[in-house]
Amino acid sequence: MELAEVKLPWFERRVWAIGGVLFLLLATSFVSLRTFRNFAEPSREFDWESRGMSDFYTLFNYSKAFADGVNPYSTDVMQHPEYIVPRSAAPFSPFAFLPYVPLTFLPLKVASVVFFVSTWMLFGVLARLCIAISRIKFDWVLWVWVFGFLVFSRPGHVTLFTGYFTVQLAIGVVVALHYAKSNPWLAGVGFLFAAVKPTYAIPLTILMLARRDFKAVAIGVALTSMIAIGCFGWLASFSDFPSVVEGIQAGQQAFHDDPTESPVNTWTRIDVAGIVAKGMNRVPGTAEYLGVMLLLLIVPCVAIWKASSRETDSGAGGLTALIVVLALLVTIYHHSYDCLIAAAILFAMLLNSRRLIPAVPRYVAIATAVLLAVPMLNYVSTRAARNALAFEQSDWLWQAITTVNGISLTLALLIAIWFAFKLPLPRQEPV
Repeated sequence: MELAEVKLPWFERRVWAIGGVLFLLLATSFVSLRTFRNFAEPSREFDWESRGMSDFYTLFNYSKAFADGVNPYSTDVMQHPEYIVPRSAAPFSPFAFLPYVPLTFLPLKVASVVFFVSTWMLFGVLARLCIAISRIKFDWVLWVWVFGFLVFSRPGHVTLFTGYFTVQLAIGVVVALHYAKSNPWLAGVGFLFAAVKPTYAIPLTILMLARRDFKAVAIGVALTSMIAIGCFGWLASFSDFPSVVEGIQAGQQAFHDDPTESPVNTWTRIDVAGIVAKGMNRVPGTAEYLGVMLLLLIVPCVAIWKASSRETDSGAGGLTALIVVLALLVTIYHHSYDCLIAAAILFAMLLNSRRLIPAVPRYVAIATAVLLAVPMLNYVSTRAARNALAFEQSDWLWQAITTVNGISLTLALLIAIWFAFKLPLPRQEPV
């Protein structure tokens, strides 16, 4: 597909350039200053008043434990004197730890700065991908604005502030979807990075198969499996496989029982099961989450299968990619920071929806983009806002406010599915 060109309206290019650089600097300064002021100390208890780089500290210790041959998934790691973590690792792929093992050779504070700067740079990579999947010519002025928006956005801000690896997942999903047809090996590598969390790996596999991305999925699953087997073999070399499996099971149960992960107690859940559980004031089990996910994926998968052979663009900016991303977010356990993966689709719809999704009227594309933008800009559904507004976690109004992000994404998904079923799509053009 020939690349389009976006012309910046209203002002001179110089004004847009200066404004974009200032916006990026302000967004970066804001999150940097907040992180510096709230630098957490490694702790075995969650400190909600001081969370700067807190997620990175636990990731750092998990990676250090993994490198030392200590099972980070086991509850034993919580009692180990050398690794200060509030709980055992979530059921991530062991590939989650490998990229960060080199950082464990640095002092913790130095490693946290390196991680912060590296993550910030990855936001620039994601901004570049946002432009690439929009099928428009690269313009550094536009890139700076997209970069600034990603850093300023609520999921971008909290990713940098707490030191989480969400941007890695977002880049992985976008690469997996965008290059699935044109470069399956590159897409497979993207899948490997996205599949770090099972709440990404499982629905992404199902949805990409419905999208007929068979080769990319096969490569991604093979890479993920080989690395996982090697990593678990590494841990087993210090004990044995049954001990590793038992540790993972015990750690998973402890993770599920953690009250901070309960949908009733969180203000960041965006998935349908989490929203319903919040309303019912109950905590679903793992089997319930998986059952709900499989049930909710049926209609999106049928819609994707129907549209995939006839959509205009088979990259990450088309209609099926939109359904994949939204279905991934709302059908199983996810938090608001995961909405970062919707950013690329948001910009694709704003910048070039007429060419990428011609079957969707422009006004519908804009309305869908607005729904996608809600969780990106929603700074009300935050702990700081809750405290400022003097809400209790159990207040019905606060509970309603915290469902806005999930409801917006679900509505956007329903719109995308409607057009996948109802409107005739032109035949696919070569990518």
